[in-house]
Amino acid sequence: MEDKLQKILDKVKEERILKRVGQKEIAAFMDIDVRTYNQIENGKSNLSLQQLLSIAAFFKRDISYFISSDQSNHIESSPNSGVFYDTSSQNNYSSEAIAAYKLLVKNLQEEVKRLNSQV
Repeated sequence: MEDKLQKILDKVKEERILKRVGQKEIAAFMDIDVRTYNQIENGKSNLSLQQLLSIAAFFKRDISYFISSDQSNHIESSPNSGVFYDTSSQNNYSSEAIAAYKLLVKNLQEEVKRLNSQV
């Protein structure tokens, strides 16, 4: 598994433990089996962008919270694009956010290809 994705998953697990929430609760919110959620959180199954959005919604957090590993960078949502940027420069999208989005989109594209081949 790529290091960037592992950092996202570590942050998801950290948030879940911090909030004292069981995997079963998050799985129910996401409408997936708890075993499936466990595999996602432990990196044994791909995390899709939609799943990460769902996890962020569960915790009432911006997706940027899970994508950014730099605690000193204050990340906000851009009012126009819905993508996140680094407010220290006001113009540059966070390179971590872009890399994480690319990885999640790549995983989603691979899943779409796999499903298309089954049809």
